[in-house]
Amino acid sequence: QHQEAPQRKNSHAEELLSSIVKTYRELRQVGYFLSSTRGAFTAAAGHRASQQSGDLTFMNNLLNCGNVLESLSMAYQSCPSGQLHEIWGFFDRWIVDNVVQKIEGQLDSSELADTRGANAELSFAVQMFIIFIKNIRANKQNSPELRSLCEKSLTTSMSKL
Repeated sequence: QHQEAPQRKNSHAEELLSSIVKTYRELRQVGYFLSSTRGAFTAAAGHRASQQSGDLTFMNNLLNCGNVLESLSMAYQSCPSGQLHEIWGFFDRWIVDNVVQKIEGQLDSSELADTRGANAELSFAVQMFIIFIKNIRANKQNSPELRSLCEKSLTTSMSKL
């Protein structure tokens, strides 16, 4: 019974997150939700106490929750085509500007122990980007833009991985 309490707590947190994603989807503000998620993850990754307490593990485990994945998938699928470029750029910038540079900076300064948070954030950002890409509704109207975005990412974020 002692082990059920944390699991129940996590399911409540997952349900809350799923509801938040649905709300932002309905408001057509998926970009704002992603920015907030990034801020939360960056804050968790930046604190050693958070790393030790399992906050990073919890953030990464959210991507294994069916209801959260379903909500994210629906949000991306119903995203107006005008927001594709914005969201794609968000993930590109997250990977390049805020994650890869942290890892490279820490490696240059020989602080290998501190790369754990940056590596977890990179993994999370890449997984979120993959979920986004898998759920884009491609059609005749947006396929040229998607091709252009793919080509751009090959030289920006993907080349850094």
